[in-house]
Amino acid sequence: AGRSLWTVQVGAYRARSMAEELQKSLRAAGHDAYVTTVTFDDGRVHYRVRVGSFSDRSQAERTAERLKAERSIVPFVTQN
Repeated sequence: AGRSLWTVQVGAYRARSMAEELQKSLRAAGHDAYVTTVTFDDGRVHYRVRVGSFSDRSQAERTAERLKAERSIVPFVTQN
C-alpha cells in the first residue's frame, strides 16, 4: 500500500457554483484548493471543497488551523 495522503475539507455544497466560488477565493489567497464531487446512493450530489494533499496528518492540521484563523469556516482533516 502507498502512503496515506491527507487533505483539509473546508466546505461541502449541493450547488457546484458555491463550491467553485469558495475554491476561487481560496486559490486567490494562495491555497491549493480543489473541488471533488460525491454522489450518494440516493442520487444526491455534493461538491466538496478541499485544500492540499499532505503526506502527514500534522501538516494538514496546521493548514486547517490557519484556514480557520483566516476565514469563518470550520475545516477538518480527512484522508484524500
